[in-house]
Formats: sequence, C-alpha cells, structure tokens
Amino acid sequence: MPRVTVGTTPRQILRPNPKRIKWEVQFVPSSIIAGNTGLVFISRGGPAGGVADLATADETLNAGASTTENLKDGSSEERVKDEVWAVSDTAGQIINVSEDIELK
Repeated sequence: MPRVTVGTTPRQILRPNPKRIKWEVQFVPSSIIAGNTGLVFISRGGPAGGVADLATADETLNAGASTTENLKDGSSEERVKDEVWAVSDTAGQIINVSEDIELK
C-alpha cells in the first residue's frame, strides 16, 4: 500500500476510477509511526470542509483504524468508484491507501 501524508488541508487520495472494485485506507498505528496521534477524516465524492467542518466527513479514523468500500461486499458502485478525500486534525499523519481495479 502506498503511504500518503495527510494534514489539516483536505487532500484527494483517490481519483474517480470507473474500473475500481475496492479501495481501502488504513491510518498507520502510532506504534509504527510515533507521530500518528491525531484523527483522519475520510470523505467520498468531495472533500470534507476542512478542520473547521469535520462533521461533513463520512468516516473518522484513529491510529490503527481502517475503512474500505468493496463491490463484493455490497457497497454501492457510486461510492466505490468515486473520488476519496482525507484530512486530519493534526499535521503530518501517515495513511496507507490502496485500490483494486477490474482487469477486463
């Protein structure tokens, strides 16, 4: 999984992809990266409003947590294939991001 640094400004971590069948974001545990002590907020379809408006995020991850969307698990196609954004309440948080795509 590629590592991505997330800060207090929303960052697009996955672009829309019509061939995507699964994506996953894992907030690297603080036992691996000591500075990962904040929260990471994940939103789909557009950025959360930034630190001042984190209530607009779809998911909140603490260190070690993960979230995923998977067509095989019944997630909606729109949510799986749409763009994914991340923002943190703390600068310099490290997440792992991956996506699986159709090979057809």
